[in-house]
Amino acid sequence: MKGSAAIETMTPERLARYGEICGAALAQAHARTGDAARITGYLGDHDTFERALERFAVAYADRNDADYAAFTHAAHEERIAVQRGV
Repeated sequence: MKGSAAIETMTPERLARYGEICGAALAQAHARTGDAARITGYLGDHDTFERALERFAVAYADRNDADYAAFTHAAHEERIAVQRGV
């Protein structure tokens, strides 16, 4: 049940579609895990989980912004090759 894809040879359109398929498969796998009532009971009435999730989301967004800034800077300095207008 394992497979691989040669993403380095994919067209931008095919790579985008491949990303959509992978995202859908991951979302479906996560949606099938756990019992909502049990998870709710485990988390309880406190907002500890929600605050932790919020901190993670903000940190993840900050990391994404920093990574994108580094990427665009490297592209601007031509340290990496990029294809524009795709």
